[in-house]
This record gives sequence, structure tokens and C-alpha cells, in this order.
Amino acid sequence: MLGAGLAASQARAADERPCLPLPDEYRVSLAVREGSAVSLVEALACLMGVAAVRAPGTADRPLTVATPSPVPLALAVVEADRAASRAGLRLKRDRKALRITCIRARSCGNSTATGRPVRVVLRAPERIAVVTTEAPAPSRAVLDDPGAVRRVAPDYHRVSEDVRALARLDPMAFVSEGAAWPNLLGFPEPGFFITWLRPGGFFERLGLRAGDLVTEVNGYRLRSIADAFAAYGALQEARVLIVRVRRGAESLVMIVEFGAPGP
Repeated sequence: MLGAGLAASQARAADERPCLPLPDEYRVSLAVREGSAVSLVEALACLMGVAAVRAPGTADRPLTVATPSPVPLALAVVEADRAASRAGLRLKRDRKALRITCIRARSCGNSTATGRPVRVVLRAPERIAVVTTEAPAPSRAVLDDPGAVRRVAPDYHRVSEDVRALARLDPMAFVSEGAAWPNLLGFPEPGFFITWLRPGGFFERLGLRAGDLVTEVNGYRLRSIADAFAAYGALQEARVLIVRVRRGAESLVMIVEFGAPGP
């Protein structure tokens, strides 16, 4: 009950920040060719840790924007805004959202052209987030595939290689599966509280619950957002994840093995 209560007390902050914000030491590389403007805003908003908001009547349009070398996130947003302005759109950043609106209200809603999906690929060892239309990845529909997760034993699941590839090449795909936020109080111990899970979704099928406190993955302690990104980079090639979870007064160890689901 205590864990669930602490998670609920932080849920509003998590709702305001649907994704974990990119740590300050990361840089952003833009490689978007004829990409969807709406999808680009969603990707950048996720890296900022804020909501993406599309003004009513704002049509999607294809954009092309590239940076010759990685830049700070704020500059990447400026570059994206310049590309958007050439298509009659404007990006506006505030504390809670990255908003996309029309520059010319009369003409903005007339376009029916939409661009290619934009993905974020995290190159954690180099501390670079690549915002791109060029990264092929498995379909996000794999997360709903009943065969993607197979229970081998209590707290032991086998997950398909497609899910592992999706985690490496399109980590934003997991945003709609659940939300977690650092335990700001550090009590009963540091970690990430799971504030929400999609009912019947991927993480719920792994045995996780809202209110769980995830404290460690393969020996990497999760005390901050920077720790979470560092663990992600270190574990991208891992074949097995050992996840330590506190559920109320109970301490659990969950095992996730990557490989073709089977007996």
C-alpha cells in the first residue's frame, strides 16, 4: 500500500512528462527526410519529457531537417522549428508541452500530405539520440502479439527477438505501454515507481504492476534518470535481464530472457 501511495503521489508529475527527459549530457542528431511533422514533434517532445500538442486544424506535413553533427536538444528544437516554418508550421515550447500550430490559419488545414514516421534511436554509449526516418525497426504491433511474451515459470518470462530489436531501434514504442518515474523521496529505497501500465499490455504481461518499485536491472542501480539511460546503453546487447522489484514489503526478482518464445 505504501508503494502504491507513493507512486500515486508522483503520478501527476509523470502525466505532465509522458517520457523521461534526455539527460543534459546527451546530444541530438537530426536525420529526417520527408518525415511527418507531427511525428517529429512527438519525438522531440518525448526527449524533452513533455507532452506533444497539435493545435486543432493543424494538418500534418512532410519535413526535411538534418544536423551535420549532434547538437544540444534545445538547438535541435530550433532547427526543427526552422524546417517547420518552411512548411507553414510553428513549434512552440513551454514548460509542459511542445506545441505545433499553423502559421497561416487559412492554408494550414488544406494539406493532405503526410510524411514518414520519425523514430528515436538512442546511442547510449556515445550519449546521442538520433531522431530519424532512416532506422528500420519491427512493427510496434509486435507488442500486442500474444506470442511475444511467454511465461516459463513464476517471475520468469521469455521475450521474442523482435521485441528486443524494437527496444534498440524504437524505444519510444514502449511509451504507450506504461509510465515510470524516479522515486523522489528515496523511501523505502531508490528506484523507479511504475505509475501506470496499459491493461493487458506488454509490461503487464511480464508480471509488473502499477505501484511496483523497480530498483535494479542486472546489477545497475536505478537512482536517477541518468542511471536509467546508462543502464539502457549497457544492457542493449544483454540476453537476460534480472530485474529487482519491491512490491510493498515484498522483494521480487524477475527474469526476462530474450529469444524465440517456445517451450
